[in-house]
Amino acid sequence: MELKIFLVGILAGMVGGAIIVANSNKTRKTIQDAQEKVMEKAEEIAKTCKKQSKKQSSSEVE
Repeated sequence: MELKIFLVGILAGMVGGAIIVANSNKTRKTIQDAQEKVMEKAEEIAKTCKKQSKKQSSSEVE
C-alpha cells in the first residue's frame, strides 16, 4: 500500500512539473534557443561533411 502511495506521489509530481514547465515562457524560450543552436551546429557539420566528401571524390577521380 505504501508503494502505491509513493508511486502516485511521484506521478503527481511529474505531471505537476510538466505543467509548470509548459506554462513557463522563460523555460520555453530557453529550450527553443537551445534547439535552434543544435540545428545550426548540425547544419554546419553536414556542410563540412559534404565538402570533405566532395574533396575526396575529386581527388579519387584524378
